[in-house]
Amino acid sequence: MPYFTNRGITPLTAPDSAELSQFLARITTPDGTHRSAYAALIDGLVADGLWTKLDALYIFAAADATTAKVNLRQSSFGLTTAAEPTFTPDTGYVGNGTTMILNTNFTPSSAGGQFTLNSAHFAMYITTSSTANCGDFFGSDDASTTRLNLIATTGVVQYNISSSGAGSPAISNVQGLWCVNRPSAGTRELFKNASSTPFDTGAASGGALESTHGFTIMKTDDGSSNTANASACCFGSGLSGANYAALAARLKAYMTVFGISVF
Repeated sequence: MPYFTNRGITPLTAPDSAELSQFLARITTPDGTHRSAYAALIDGLVADGLWTKLDALYIFAAADATTAKVNLRQSSFGLTTAAEPTFTPDTGYVGNGTTMILNTNFTPSSAGGQFTLNSAHFAMYITTSSTANCGDFFGSDDASTTRLNLIATTGVVQYNISSSGAGSPAISNVQGLWCVNRPSAGTRELFKNASSTPFDTGAASGGALESTHGFTIMKTDDGSSNTANASACCFGSGLSGANYAALAARLKAYMTVFGISVF
């Protein structure tokens, strides 16, 4: 509903939320379409109670590569790179299969963030339809590994989260929104697309927060760079099934604005 002056003549724009304002202050002024999409995403996550669960949210489907590397959630943990993946406006990043990497500058053991050993998640939005081996999309290569490795050539997705135990359910395509979740001690879950029911579950045995290597996107320290397009990534504390479904709906709505939604 529009806001009006006390004379009922001049419509006023509702003020931006603090959460939206802090992000807009750190990027080049976006056009109306991008601004509205960011507002719906950020304010929606606030309304869903998800904003404070995040350490980082990166929207690679941005107008430019500088904005794509900005953490929407806070000024810390912006992405840096020595060999930047190929960027396409309003679509995202694609790796070269070898060297390209985005560094989050987030080391779980020392960051003091929402991502903790027994309450953690990370998610990747992959828009490319592919049955090829697309390599590591997110993770670290400490002894207790956090990783999402989509290898459709052999029909599996390998995933883990700060633990020595890994899951490897069958897949036929790397495309979709994937979320690796640790809602409590000893439990790991894999969510996909819009479903609030896990795609796969298993035991997250032992483990520790990564302390040697920070989280990287598009390639882990000793893994292979991916070769499919990534449009978004986020990580933070553990999620319930309802939390995940709300996150998926908000990301889907953003991607729909730019015609790249895949579920």
